[in-house]
Amino acid sequence: MNIDPSTSDFLDRSGLSAHLTREQSARLGEDAVAQEFKAGACVRPRGAPSDAWLGIASGAVRIENTSADGRPTTLTQFTSGCWFGEDSLLNGCPWPFDAIATSASQIVLIPITTFEWLLDTSLPFNRFLLGQFNARLSQFVERCEHVRLHDADHHVAHCLVEMIDPRLHPAMKNKLAMSQEGLARLAGVSRSVVNRALQRLERQGWLKVKYRSITLIDAEAIRRFSNA
Repeated sequence: MNIDPSTSDFLDRSGLSAHLTREQSARLGEDAVAQEFKAGACVRPRGAPSDAWLGIASGAVRIENTSADGRPTTLTQFTSGCWFGEDSLLNGCPWPFDAIATSASQIVLIPITTFEWLLDTSLPFNRFLLGQFNARLSQFVERCEHVRLHDADHHVAHCLVEMIDPRLHPAMKNKLAMSQEGLARLAGVSRSVVNRALQRLERQGWLKVKYRSITLIDAEAIRRFSNA
């Protein structure tokens, strides 16, 4: 397998191995290519050819776009254990957004030929993809609901608990390696709004804010607050 030994359990952590036969797992290991990216590096630029399915063995990647006047926004973020890019492969279109490493990351690339072979030969693999599509559809519907029906503080709280949803982030624990600026881009609000919301939640004892990290002490309380 071409994946670094330190990430040899990546397929298991992402939940994919359970959906593959021994033959399919062996081919996936043979065809996979691991690449290292520094924090801030562009993993895939907007407009690049869609030639591989990407998995995050370690680190995190944000999907972002920039407005005409230069304001960046984060549409979503993927963390260790996540797969992404299948929509572009299935649509046969170039990458629609920039994929940026938010921290030092190891990305596993599965060639499009291997991805399409799995589609053609594995019903469980197709079910894995359907489950991923369903989770992300629910994510964006819930995000839309919060933007329209809740105030900014509640929306920031929703974005925090979204980051530890096991459907979306299978390997994420309660400590988020995320700055307040990164959270502001994800929530689509100003940094001052994020700072106010985090202080409000921290006073309740539900989380702890440190430099470039947020620890969710009582995620269930934050979830209840986000839905209030």
